[in-house]
Amino acid sequence: VFTPTPDRGELTKNETFLASVDRNSVKLSGEDGVTVDDATWLFKDDGTDLMDRLGNKGTISDPYKITTAAQLLAFAYEVNEGMDFTGKYVRLDASLVLQPFDTYMKAEATRLEWPGIGTEDKPFKGVFFGGQGSLSHLYGKPLFGHVGPTGWLEQVTLTDVLGITGGGGILADVN
Repeated sequence: VFTPTPDRGELTKNETFLASVDRNSVKLSGEDGVTVDDATWLFKDDGTDLMDRLGNKGTISDPYKITTAAQLLAFAYEVNEGMDFTGKYVRLDASLVLQPFDTYMKAEATRLEWPGIGTEDKPFKGVFFGGQGSLSHLYGKPLFGHVGPTGWLEQVTLTDVLGITGGGGILADVN
């Protein structure tokens, strides 16, 4: 009996998909009153120590971990709004599909356009490890917009990338 193999998007849990890439779709650590209960990714424990929802503090032995597409988006906005990750370590700990296959393959108007991590004025200056996962269905800007002189990207796997705008590349526009 022939049973067709499901589309890769069907095999991935839907909670990894982004519903929106708008800034207001994530709660960032710098917002008033953000705690572990409502932060998308990072929060300040007792108002001083910055940690992720799993309690990791961004050191080489205890890196911030990204396990959902919403956390990756929150990471992008944390950097883009000025959080300095110099001396901090971030690790992708899951394979993420950023948008469903049917949305991704339709006309441009339905695709979610990735904002990029880091801007010209606020580049990413930390260390990003992608060794535990991969990212797919990226559309819009490269994964990283601007990587600063102390920024480091390692073992990042991107698959099924479509329509990157910008001139630098798929992984980073400016490094």
